[in-house]
Amino acid sequence: MKVVFLQDLNEATVRYFKERCLGHELAFPQTEDVEELARAAEGADIFVGYRLPAKVLDRAPALKAFLTGAAGVDRTVAENLKGRPGVAVGNSHANALDVAEHALALALDAAKLVSRGDRELRRGDWTLRYDDVPGVLMSGKTAVILGYGAIGRALADLLRGFKMHVIGVRSSRDEAGRDAQGVQVVGPGDLDVTLSQADFVFVFAPLTAKTKGLVGPKQVGAMKR
Repeated sequence: MKVVFLQDLNEATVRYFKERCLGHELAFPQTEDVEELARAAEGADIFVGYRLPAKVLDRAPALKAFLTGAAGVDRTVAENLKGRPGVAVGNSHANALDVAEHALALALDAAKLVSRGDRELRRGDWTLRYDDVPGVLMSGKTAVILGYGAIGRALADLLRGFKMHVIGVRSSRDEAGRDAQGVQVVGPGDLDVTLSQADFVFVFAPLTAKTKGLVGPKQVGAMKR
């Protein structure tokens, strides 16, 4: 089976795949040039990457699957595979924990005024030093995760260490309930009420025709001051 990786990979990742995919033909073009990718794609059975240019797809008439490590699938994949119903498309959420940790880092930065303190200190401004309690506690607060999928579940695990009350909002949920992690999960119909309870709001929902405008002035107005 021929597997073509349509994205640049570091040496360690290339070595990882080579060691674990013995018996298969692996191609690592290591370029974003469409012409070069198309040449490497000749006769491919599987593509691994983020985008799928039509010119690259044309060189793989026997393609069986397109796999991506991201949470979502790039629009070029759906657009160019419309005439190829036999091609399976899958995503592995390989970056879910990375994104969740980054989101937590940003929340801690906002709660503890880390960036602000760094900027002011470099200017010689020690104002924060004399504030009674600079920043806010995250522990025990309520976090709302809008777009409660793989990334949201990874973040919920991290927030458990802060003893936070977590509410997940996902489009496939019609009724409120708790998932296996003990997280309260609600549907989009409860969004405004849910946001009014939030101390921290994390948005992981992809931008689609269904989610565009989901958070606007009304939703921001529903949040705590």
